[in-house]
Amino acid sequence: MDKNGDGFISWSEALAYFKKREESNPQFNKAKTGGRFITNSSDTAERKVKNFFKRNDSDADKKVTFEEFCEAHGESMRYAQTEAEEEDTDMDAQLINSRFMQTDQDKNGKITHDEWIADGNDPDDFEKWDDDHSGDISREEYRKHEAARLKARDEQAGTIPWGSNEGE
Repeated sequence: MDKNGDGFISWSEALAYFKKREESNPQFNKAKTGGRFITNSSDTAERKVKNFFKRNDSDADKKVTFEEFCEAHGESMRYAQTEAEEEDTDMDAQLINSRFMQTDQDKNGKITHDEWIADGNDPDDFEKWDDDHSGDISREEYRKHEAARLKARDEQAGTIPWGSNEGE
């Protein structure tokens, strides 16, 4: 998201990121309503940016630093910062783990169909991610599919790791 590598995410960088995600991921701008997925209004990206800043911009200066992001997302993200300094690829692993923990509402180490849907995921994707057909998505299954999804999204959107301006 930090496209210019200045160490923080500006409103315009976040808006560009969320608009790009809307374009590259049809499920990104859908919400579950009454058992059906519907497309939200055209202001989806702008609402997501507003919510992103509300959750992450603790000093309300319209800039989200990595420290603010870590504070908003707990110690697992702070650990990710330390590891990312050594190896950038660890950031995706921490993000995936954080997303898994968020979706696993009962914290039993697996995601049920109800938890999957409650997190806003497409119900049809549940069976695709449940590789062993156990009726739950394990942490390993989630890591595998989310890593592939993130890689494909990043390749399509041309995104780069936080604070890096490599390739530009």
